[in-house]
Amino acid sequence: MVEGLVSIVLATFNRAHLLWRSLECYARQTDRNFELLVLDDASEDGTAELVASFEGKLPVRRVALDDKKPGEWRDAAAVINRGIRLTKGELVYITHPEAMLCFDGVERLRAEQRAHPDDVLMLRTYYLTRSMQEHLDTVLWKDDFYAVRSLPRFYDDPEPLYEEETLAKLMNDFCTPRATDEVDVWNSWVFGGMTRASWKKFGGLTEFDSWGSTDIDFHYRRDFMGFRTVTPRDLYVIHQNHDKPFGTYRPSPKVPIPEVVENVKKSFFNRRNYLEDMEM
Repeated sequence: MVEGLVSIVLATFNRAHLLWRSLECYARQTDRNFELLVLDDASEDGTAELVASFEGKLPVRRVALDDKKPGEWRDAAAVINRGIRLTKGELVYITHPEAMLCFDGVERLRAEQRAHPDDVLMLRTYYLTRSMQEHLDTVLWKDDFYAVRSLPRFYDDPEPLYEEETLAKLMNDFCTPRATDEVDVWNSWVFGGMTRASWKKFGGLTEFDSWGSTDIDFHYRRDFMGFRTVTPRDLYVIHQNHDKPFGTYRPSPKVPIPEVVENVKKSFFNRRNYLEDMEM
């Protein structure tokens, strides 16, 4: 373990068209004492070349996974757990390829974790609708991360994020930019984590064979195990919209919320510690 080092684990599959903006944000970090591990789950869209183009701009390392069966859908948790075991940092955070970290994110994460050493940090998330995503590059976000707030209809009556019936009922009001600014605790793992020691005690993410269950399980298991979730003010990520197919990328098939909850209930009390062999 390297004391003070921030490790960021990012699992991706065929999302180079979104990942490039995230890498641009890591290249603009005010604090360079971090490592970014990109776990590439057999992408076929130029992800390898994209990550290689950033190797001189930021401390990034691509880890290619070669054990995926053709056409297999693999839960991000299975990839993230591998990545956590490969990290060297004292502080370990997990994220998605579409998540763009604010430019002082690494600097703020280290300070906030020092203030909350036993807690899980979850960053506030601006979810972009399809329309916002289409207009993202019309604002100068490379110069000012928060230029995203000037996107059309960002605060004023944005279009619904989710169209699926059960998701829309639960999430559309909660996932607006205004709600993101006002909420006390953000629970989703778009970007979040804890100390290395806490991860080992927690045991990693529970691995499922369908969409959505990992997020819900991570939320409820933190409470069950006594891990408090802390959401700092003014520490954000932008979640790019990934509902539209692009090249070799296809969105994961969404599962109805009742089925997601049922999957979580079935495995909640009998899962293993996925990080038991992680080095300290």
